[in-house]
Amino acid sequence: MYKECLTLVRSFPSIKREELFQDIRTEFREKASLDDPEKIAHAVEVAMRGIATMRKYTGVESKGARWTLDLEQDPLGQAFHEQRRAEEEEARQRAQADGKADGEPKERLSLQELQRRADALAAREDALREAEGDVLRVTR
Repeated sequence: MYKECLTLVRSFPSIKREELFQDIRTEFREKASLDDPEKIAHAVEVAMRGIATMRKYTGVESKGARWTLDLEQDPLGQAFHEQRRAEEEEARQRAQADGKADGEPKERLSLQELQRRADALAAREDALREAEGDVLRVTR
């Protein structure tokens, strides 16, 4: 299966062919250590669907005036997308539990620093209003 994937991706009509080649190699290496039979079966199913999709693309002759290609709407399967969403949600929850939002650390400010920033913003707003007034006077 691994060799077939690599062989097919070499003739796959894509600008990102080399990236796909590396992704397949990485994916197979990661999945080689799976122990859970369900995860192994799912990985094999996804690989087989990928092979079927690549076969469809690599077998297309574009020399004719018309050609069509029918693809699955969801070649990776619903379970793959659900697992991906669950992993993203888990990472988001961990980040929030660690005091981070969207992976960025929250900045903790003292009251003095907050007041200094508020004063700086107020000064900028005043300067903008003054400049806006100058522009209006010049344009009249």
